[in-house]
Amino acid sequence: MNIVDEFFKLGEKEFQFLVDEFGFKKKAKKTDVGVYRVPYENETTKVEVGFDWRDQYLYVLLGRRDRKPPQRREDELIAFGLEDLVKLRTGNYAVDQERFGKALTLKDVKEIVSTYARALREHAADVLQGDFSIFPELEKIVRQRM
Repeated sequence: MNIVDEFFKLGEKEFQFLVDEFGFKKKAKKTDVGVYRVPYENETTKVEVGFDWRDQYLYVLLGRRDRKPPQRREDELIAFGLEDLVKLRTGNYAVDQERFGKALTLKDVKEIVSTYARALREHAADVLQGDFSIFPELEKIVRQRM
């Protein structure tokens, strides 16, 4: 089995708790020129588990799923990386960022996907249930980095 197939399989297995515990539905897998995604959404929230093959980088994005978006600034950010949320809440990243940018092995992918699933469950339950009150703080972090 190749590393991308394994990523999809692991992503579905490790993030099954989104379906079982938070009422998410798994959407169709997406592939876009070297970026592979396993998207989920429930009534309020979107989660995307991704693998950027070109940059050898895995990520989890959290976003608002608005049926009718509230009034918001045109430049307002609507999705944030799990790593920023974990860093804000714990002071540390879930995964050592030095692991990314060089060839990831199957073992790396397994460890990182598992770590991200655990971090999402432990540190983002409020967001998964539609409480986006941390998003303004996350937006500040992202804008400082830009």
